[in-house]
Amino acid sequence: MARADTPVELSASRVEIVEAFTRWLDLGTGPGLDGVEVYVQPRLNDGQPVRSGGGVLVELYAFNPASGDPKGRRAELWSIALETEEQRGRHWNRATEMYELRLQLSESSLPLKPGEKHVLVVTHNSAAGMHLSDRMMLDVPLARSITSAKR
Repeated sequence: MARADTPVELSASRVEIVEAFTRWLDLGTGPGLDGVEVYVQPRLNDGQPVRSGGGVLVELYAFNPASGDPKGRRAELWSIALETEEQRGRHWNRATEMYELRLQLSESSLPLKPGEKHVLVVTHNSAAGMHLSDRMMLDVPLARSITSAKR
């Protein structure tokens, strides 16, 4: 039984990549786009966002148009720990109730070509051992409409 002063850890029943906000970034480490900002929202059964712990695995794949599975060669892999309150707080936006993950691309993934398609996969590994995934198509913009990510 949990003590009254111990917070209860809620576990997500699904995870969503928030496509409206997820985008390529210019992190300023070189010419052109060199990063991706991924917005991830773990959700409870009733659809409410939850600041669920554990970890997030983010994978970026080349797009494979000639297959039933659009994931081609894996280009990037990032692992983000969300085990402690400090780790969760570093990425959680209280206003949007989402994790914001700013990820830098490795040199082997650069340069990105305008119009190039990628598959982005996010897997949330909960502290309770559940593995929840979502994926989206992420196209490199044709025109340079992305602003610098420097804050």
